[in-house]
Amino acid sequence: MQQLFSAMLTIGLSAATSLAADAPVLPSGEIKFDLQGRDEAATEPMPAFGMAGETRLTIGTGIAFEIEESDDSTDFNLNIAWSRFLVDDWEFRVELGGWYFDQNPDPTWGVNPNVIIRWHFINTDPWSVYADAGMGLLFAADDVPSGGSSIDFMPRVGVGVTRRINTRGDRLEFGVRWHHISNARAIGDSNNPDRDGAMLYAGFSFAL
Repeated sequence: MQQLFSAMLTIGLSAATSLAADAPVLPSGEIKFDLQGRDEAATEPMPAFGMAGETRLTIGTGIAFEIEESDDSTDFNLNIAWSRFLVDDWEFRVELGGWYFDQNPDPTWGVNPNVIIRWHFINTDPWSVYADAGMGLLFAADDVPSGGSSIDFMPRVGVGVTRRINTRGDRLEFGVRWHHISNARAIGDSNNPDRDGAMLYAGFSFAL
């Protein structure tokens, strides 16, 4: 026990000597230990969200419900998006989505690249409120909707919010958007069943 106490005392005296060597000496001869300054210096500044040049990666998911009574389909989505703020509060996004279409009579799946412009018209830390619009293509394993085609257009318009959740600038996002699928009559009017619905989605975003 005596040896342990001696070792602890030696370590404590060494630490105190190190602090004293780095600390400024006041005119009175007293030594000032500026521990608060050390903590402040070690704290990194939080990145500003929405500034021109900021680049982010977002991982998200969503679910879409059809609004037409004749269509009881439900569409499920997972996605990953790279984005960059071209100017303050204006975000350019490139997104790749994976889909599962729970539709009658033939459920199927597909992939969907998108290009999106998002405007954070309210950006007050820790919240932002945005509107966005974009266009995508769908490449499906079967016709979507059933009786249509396996290659479709997917335009979108929506609104949402983001919320900073930590000092690193990571954010959660939540939104709702118009969900549309059709081939824009590319293979004739009689082969263009469309799908219109509302999509709810959420995501986790972090700065690169």
